[in-house]
Amino acid sequence: MSKFTIIVAAILLTGSAASAANVQVFLSADDLILTPGQQTTLHVAAQVYDAAPNNGLYAYALNLLLDSTDAGLLQINSITQLGMPDPLFSNSGSIDGSGLHDVFGGDGGFFTDPNRGIGAPYEFLQIELTALTAGMTKVVAEVADNANFIGVPDGFLVQEPGSVNVDFGQSLTIQIVPEPASATGCLLGVLLLDRRRRT
Repeated sequence: MSKFTIIVAAILLTGSAASAANVQVFLSADDLILTPGQQTTLHVAAQVYDAAPNNGLYAYALNLLLDSTDAGLLQINSITQLGMPDPLFSNSGSIDGSGLHDVFGGDGGFFTDPNRGIGAPYEFLQIELTALTAGMTKVVAEVADNANFIGVPDGFLVQEPGSVNVDFGQSLTIQIVPEPASATGCLLGVLLLDRRRRT
């Protein structure tokens, strides 16, 4: 059993029963329309609703999947975990062709910032992406594959014990368009063909 799971279990056993917290996930990106080779940063944030004071975000365990019919449109370059997650209770996950799996953070701000995410979204992840080829993909947030194993079964924990109702929100659509030079070349080709047909 991991140290993180032991601490979570201790909190659950010693804390008083609390009503379920409601967490909303927000996805955004610096740029939603890219050309091949261009980079953007995906921002992942969450907000706690109907929360008592000092019952802000404590931990997360998520997958961020690239949902597309065409594989290989985006490449994940790096993952930055914000908010001083404790290295013993955190992992930047693993990357494969479908996205980022099993990224989790047990927050080192348990005592210093117990209100994080109350009243405004709190950003806890930044993911740098590079566009590879033209197409369209959606980024989808969901509970991590290993969430039960590490003790975060709902995808999030708040400061006080109790279940968490998570709304993973809307997927984020990122479009990769051909480079302007390629698009211009295609347009010129179409115009030339059209002109040949007329003559």
